[in-house]
Amino acid sequence: MAITFLGQISEKLQAFSVSKNYLKGKDEPAISKMVFQHLKDHGLKVTNEKQIGFLKFYIDIDYNDGSAGVEVKLADKLIKDTGEIQRLLGQTYYYTNHYKDVVNVVMILVIGEKNLELDPKIKEIKKHIENIGATFLYFPTKD
Repeated sequence: MAITFLGQISEKLQAFSVSKNYLKGKDEPAISKMVFQHLKDHGLKVTNEKQIGFLKFYIDIDYNDGSAGVEVKLADKLIKDTGEIQRLLGQTYYYTNHYKDVVNVVMILVIGEKNLELDPKIKEIKKHIENIGATFLYFPTKD
């Protein structure tokens, strides 16, 4: 069941695109809303900024009322700010443990320029995200 939810989200994201120029100057909430709207427009039952648990963490996109969660991050912000990396790892741990009770699906969607996918920090983040038990998806911008 978990693969189905993740597959549906991944499939719908194949048609999503954001240009390198558009990404400049945008913050994480703005891009997250774009991803949310794209998934919604493509027929997925999604909720934006859903509270998870009693600690009042908010996952960027909740799919099918708790079946899966998507957290959106910007690659350049992660590379520049160690605090953002620590925050992401904490969020991933918390969300993965929350969704584990449901179907164990959390996707971390990192959006950035194609060359940043090879950055050593992004590679290390991917390794830790996957070790926590979440799915890491890097989504390169279009030129």
